[in-house]
Amino acid sequence: MKKHLFLIFIFFQLLTVAQSSFQIEPIDSIVFKANSYLGKDVYNNHYFIEKNALKRINQTTLFEFQDVTLGKLDAVDFSNPLFLVLFYKDFNTIVLLDHQLNETQRISGNDLGLLFEIIGLARQNNLWFYDSIQQKFGLLNLKEVTHKFISTSFPTKFKNWKATYNNFQWITPENEVFAIDFFGKIQTLNSIEKADEVLILDKNKYLIEQGKRLFYFDQKTKTEIKIPQKSYQNFCFKDGILSIFTNNKVFNYKINLP
Repeated sequence: MKKHLFLIFIFFQLLTVAQSSFQIEPIDSIVFKANSYLGKDVYNNHYFIEKNALKRINQTTLFEFQDVTLGKLDAVDFSNPLFLVLFYKDFNTIVLLDHQLNETQRISGNDLGLLFEIIGLARQNNLWFYDSIQQKFGLLNLKEVTHKFISTSFPTKFKNWKATYNNFQWITPENEVFAIDFFGKIQTLNSIEKADEVLILDKNKYLIEQGKRLFYFDQKTKTEIKIPQKSYQNFCFKDGILSIFTNNKVFNYKINLP
């Protein structure tokens, strides 16, 4: 009897891991030329980079920001559409924009004795940062332009990361996953499979790309998401919408993920 129960348990475990692919429902497609697509915000504004310029477009308006003196634009945080954070790693500089992409503030890590490796928007007018010199995580207060370290020395590298108001999560090149909270507590999460690209959705929930095949991965299941596009540049996910960007078009699909 125990043997039969054990076999039934294994059978259902295998079903969970090897379930069929997710169903996607086409919504629409948007045509525009860009080098990369960043996604859309809660107001349905679309963000993309073209020739190192950040652009935001909706049905009626196009806004643009570019500063050629700062070199390559490495990261954009538009989780708050009224307060955008741009990071230019080569020049160790953070630029803040308002909702019309007008510059409101510029912060140089050199002036603070910091070498920013990553940045992200946190709560209470703070930015997450990792300083490559001290190899520590910290919070940068934007109003006072002061900073404090919240961790001891923690040597690490970053393959992907996601910032929220309350925590910062990252993946190393070795596919290890960590998270740090607002008080500096670092948590080791489960590692993920080797992948060409990884999009962090939540703790232990990811979209991964392996050989131009997309999968949902959450430590318990790995389920393929079959899309019509065989060639694409990048993908985004927000509020149940999967966006696939080719060289001149964004295809949006509705998908229900766990």
